[in-house]
Amino acid sequence: KVGSPTSVTPEDNEVTFSVVVTNIGPVSVTLDSLRDSVAGGPDVDLANPPAGVQSTCAVPQSLPARDDQYTCSFTLPVVGDPGDVVTDTVTASGTDATAGANAIDASDTEEITIAAPPPGTIQVVKVASPTALAPPQDQVTYSVTVTNTGRVGVTIDAIVDDLGNGAVDITDPANVVSTTCATGQALAPEARYQCAFVLTVTGEDGDV
Repeated sequence: KVGSPTSVTPEDNEVTFSVVVTNIGPVSVTLDSLRDSVAGGPDVDLANPPAGVQSTCAVPQSLPARDDQYTCSFTLPVVGDPGDVVTDTVTASGTDATAGANAIDASDTEEITIAAPPPGTIQVVKVASPTALAPPQDQVTYSVTVTNTGRVGVTIDAIVDDLGNGAVDITDPANVVSTTCATGQALAPEARYQCAFVLTVTGEDGDV
């Protein structure tokens, strides 16, 4: 049994396990059951998986000769806190082809590490309209798009703009002509927040 990946985060926790059952004896065997248990929890019947578990495993399977193999895979969430090492155990059961039809079984385990989620990341795009003004001053509308480019949710707790004299909170109407920008926006991965604010821009011919 091999798991991939062997390290997950609490938010991104699906693991695909590949299972290979091999007949290592001199007689034919029939595989009647494939079950899985995460961290010693309840068994999951991989041939009849519950909701949330994807499986290609099926029984019965016949392994007539030594070294014959049956291969399948299944995907399920592995849950834990950062730093946990979760043991997943798969058990194959069946009978052999002797007169007594002896019951046989074998198990294998894989350890999955629960890692801390990566830090959140965002991208900010700012577009001005118009981009050319007549002196000495005019109003410019700035459209802002904030995108969560990471794999965890983020919350916008500040939106500031450098007006040439340091960062200014552009969610405060006292600092701008007008604004639709606000803080407290919660963004899931790939989600976007859009807003706009208006400033009065002053300058002479040729200023940038």
